[in-house]
Amino acid sequence: MSANSVSGAEDGWAQLDRDRPLVIFGGTFDPPHIGHLIVADDVYHRLRPAAVLFVPAATPPHKQDGSHTPAETRLHMVRLAVAADRRFLPCAVEVERGGVSYTIDTVAELRAAGFKNLVVAVGADNLAEIPTWRDWEKLVAEVRFAVLTRPAHDLASAPAALAGKFESWEVTPVPISSTMVRERVRAREPFRYLVPPPVFDFILSARLYR
Repeated sequence: MSANSVSGAEDGWAQLDRDRPLVIFGGTFDPPHIGHLIVADDVYHRLRPAAVLFVPAATPPHKQDGSHTPAETRLHMVRLAVAADRRFLPCAVEVERGGVSYTIDTVAELRAAGFKNLVVAVGADNLAEIPTWRDWEKLVAEVRFAVLTRPAHDLASAPAALAGKFESWEVTPVPISSTMVRERVRAREPFRYLVPPPVFDFILSARLYR
């Protein structure tokens, strides 16, 4: 990994205030859609962090079948999606690290870069998976965990091992998913307003999801 990827020079987060919280908003982002931006906006207004980092996984631990779009392409789409809002920044650490992406490793890299007040934001639909994450007990002890509520996901059913280890933040319900976008593209159905305009243009020009 290059020094720039750790410092954040290329994506503009090298100069962020290390004393303010920094939100890690990870995912596959295949593709990033307006729901991601709406939720990130809610998180920003709740916490007022130095930034919300959009961190695309190189290879998601629970999606190792290779069915997702190449990591560099997804990172490029993330950069396109957040370019117009300086509160949101892309983060290439997982893509540049390569291999299977583990949040505990990303936290370690950001800590090494001087960020101590880290918040990991996850959707409520991913809550049950957290005890399967690498070194999850160490992770929840080291960072602030924010579970973002979504429709049809009952937090009362959270794994007992996570009791008292996360905060629940209510965010705007947006019934859009990356799967929906991909299926619409594949079916030649309209999707223009489900993704940021630069992402829409890129999907068309690159003929993704056909």
